[in-house]
Amino acid sequence: MITDDLAGGLRSVRLCDRSDLIYGTPCPRDEGQALGAEVDVSCVDGVGRIEIRRPHLRNALNQPAADAIRAAVDAFDVDPACLAILLCGQGGDLSSGADLREAPSTRRPSARTLMLRAISTCSRPVIAVIDGWAVGTGVAMVAAATFAVSGQGSRFGLPEARDGSFPGQVAPYLTRRMRPDVALAWILRAGVLDAGQAAAAGLVTSTCDTGRAEQTARELVAGWVTDRPVLDAAMRWYRCAT
Repeated sequence: MITDDLAGGLRSVRLCDRSDLIYGTPCPRDEGQALGAEVDVSCVDGVGRIEIRRPHLRNALNQPAADAIRAAVDAFDVDPACLAILLCGQGGDLSSGADLREAPSTRRPSARTLMLRAISTCSRPVIAVIDGWAVGTGVAMVAAATFAVSGQGSRFGLPEARDGSFPGQVAPYLTRRMRPDVALAWILRAGVLDAGQAAAAGLVTSTCDTGRAEQTARELVAGWVTDRPVLDAAMRWYRCAT
């Protein structure tokens, strides 16, 4: 259930160049920061890791960053050494959504659409790691992932309706993990879910102590049977089921 207190949390939202949703905290700024793709990609012990490194904008996504995430997911998808992929953001926030300082793209489909499609169709389990905020497209990334692990202090926001728009890029992914009526209530209230509410709604797979989301995600992978034929068959079933 979305409480009035949490729904009211977005009433104090301040927009920094309409690119970063801030909830009662100072907005880190760097006016000289170039609009480049700042995404770190690594793989250790069979676990791929994709980290958005735009903390000055709470990891808002521009087109180069979305392209870089998609390319990394596609590369891990065909890497026989990769068992799973962690998707996270520097500083804990997964993403505050689209970087609206950027001029609207004429590309169809857009970079963010292609990124979400890659995450949602990857043959490797993708685990969204949240230890802060996920807003707008950030929520879509959580919903598109196979699993989502959240610190208890995390928050999930869909403020678009307050701005007179419907989150059309997010909604199709929400119903992969949430009941349509629950998702609709969230969209229309333009509210905020805390980690417990997100887990109860099905958006988040599991919660943990704040600051331990990535470690918990790695422990999740460590507990799997990693026989490749079993993992491949399990993911084929999962993709058909969703």
